[in-house]
Amino acid sequence: MKSNITTCIGTYNSLEFLKLTIDSIRCNEYFQSPLIVFADGCTDGTNEWLVDNKEKYNITTIIEPSCDDSSNGYGMNVCASHVKTEFINFVHADMYCAKNFDLALYNRMQTHTDDRWLISSYRIQPNIFHNGMEPDRPGTLMVDPDAYGDCPENFNRELFDCSVEEFVNVYSGLTMPKAEGCSFLIRKEDWASDQAVEGEWKWVDGPESGEIFWNGNASGSAPVGQYANIIVTGKPKIGRAHV
Repeated sequence: MKSNITTCIGTYNSLEFLKLTIDSIRCNEYFQSPLIVFADGCTDGTNEWLVDNKEKYNITTIIEPSCDDSSNGYGMNVCASHVKTEFINFVHADMYCAKNFDLALYNRMQTHTDDRWLISSYRIQPNIFHNGMEPDRPGTLMVDPDAYGDCPENFNRELFDCSVEEFVNVYSGLTMPKAEGCSFLIRKEDWASDQAVEGEWKWVDGPESGEIFWNGNASGSAPVGQYANIIVTGKPKIGRAHV
């Protein structure tokens, strides 16, 4: 079944993880979705592997042999500029996507009557952080560091898939307080970028494509008389509005 969702991945020198991520997407997706991979100045064989496996996995590859900006956000912006479907699903290059991951996101999307939203996935992650912050991150289930293997080569897919099925059965109604840095789904026309000019955020698509809606970082401001944050009970509402 064809999809109106494009999956996007930005990667930098994480070839062995990327192989597992891409294979999990193609093996576990419900829809036949376009897949875009942006290789960001890689020197570990990623570029060559993508060229050799482009047809096998039906990948649209964007390769920059030398890049001055290796941030994850830059890769997301580049991928988004090539998306031709209505929706974008961003996935990190070191993730294993569970069975029917895209169908779960799509089904959740159907429950929203408002057309302004961002939907994020839960993730199962090894507890390798020692700063006391990451384990408390919303949308993350921590497990022992070697619960499913300690590297891509010995990752136990079968055991992980069983754990995911059990997690879904137990926590089927679980929701996150806010979207976090995991796989997430967004409407393309709601994606904004400051790729052209640092700190000058413009809508990428939709009726306001090319218009500036924000200047600066999180403490910046909207252009006078153009846009405003919508505040509901002290929290930003996903969406946008003219003032």
